[in-house]
Amino acid sequence: AALVTLSWRRARRSPLKLLYAFYPLLILAGLFANIIQTGEVPAYLPYAILVFLAWAAGVIFTLNPLGDQGAALASTLLSRVTGHTFVRALVLAGLVVAIPLGTLATAVVAYLSPLDVQTALVLVVAAPIVMVLSAVLSIGIGMAFPKFEATKVTRSMKTVLPSMWAFVLFTLYLFVTTAAGAVVYEPVVREVGAGIVSWALPFGLSVSADTLYTAAAVALVPLVVAPVAAYRYAVRRFDYYTLA
Repeated sequence: AALVTLSWRRARRSPLKLLYAFYPLLILAGLFANIIQTGEVPAYLPYAILVFLAWAAGVIFTLNPLGDQGAALASTLLSRVTGHTFVRALVLAGLVVAIPLGTLATAVVAYLSPLDVQTALVLVVAAPIVMVLSAVLSIGIGMAFPKFEATKVTRSMKTVLPSMWAFVLFTLYLFVTTAAGAVVYEPVVREVGAGIVSWALPFGLSVSADTLYTAAAVALVPLVVAPVAAYRYAVRRFDYYTLA
């Protein structure tokens, strides 16, 4: 509870640290303007919102767990806090806020979109699961690539942000997982994806929709298991971390 509260206090005192969690909204800004003008919500928006929420849930408190400790890192490492406690606390600090708000946002957008009821329910049920997996995976990446140096955000303000490697690897994981899940779940995506892959392959090679489905299904297995490995790594990394 103390670690969770401390994470919230740090976020309140340095809100600039949380701004990077909303970067994807800049991409959707034009889309929202179009929705306001036309009054129509596109069918792909609930999927986009779910991916954005998973990204935000993973970067708020868990993408740079060691660097976010700042001057208190030494005290935290020397305390009785174990790796399990540290990792669970940071994951909980983000999810206790992200899951209720994220699930509600997904439900509202899915309801307003032209998606059928079954697909909308699948997205709503998947939202908290996806956010949990995202946060657990991100803390493993964040522990592997910590960043302690402050980054200049404005002319006169600096703050510690996650490393570029952590950003890239975490975003790549979400992109690949989303693409694989879409190929497995949606036949239309499967057909379009097969056409794109066949066009990109050299020497006249091509891939059928069934082959792409099999490859995506096989890829989903390690992708879903990855957060478990990331959690175990993060726990061990904290327990055996030493300051240079």
